[in-house]
Amino acid sequence: MTPKIDAIGVPASALPTAPGKSSAASPPASSLQASPPQDSVQLTAGARLIQSAQAAVSQAPDTDARRIADLKSAISEGRYSVNPERIASGLMRSQLELASP
Repeated sequence: MTPKIDAIGVPASALPTAPGKSSAASPPASSLQASPPQDSVQLTAGARLIQSAQAAVSQAPDTDARRIADLKSAISEGRYSVNPERIASGLMRSQLELASP
């Protein structure tokens, strides 16, 4: 009769040995314990630059509250004027930038 193999995770010293073989041939389980693996990562200069840019952006406010207050004031007082040529020029410039390879 063949023994069932289901000793996954059981230390070798706790497993039965074959008849006529001694467990003294294998080193003790305490000497087989490996040290934990040491992982290391080295960032490139570009990755460090991106990391510092992300940190700067995360600390910046999402909106410029003063600019928003100034625009609201200008609109409510009728001082805000729309320049359609400037808007069209900006749209064309952004389209050209997106279309260029």
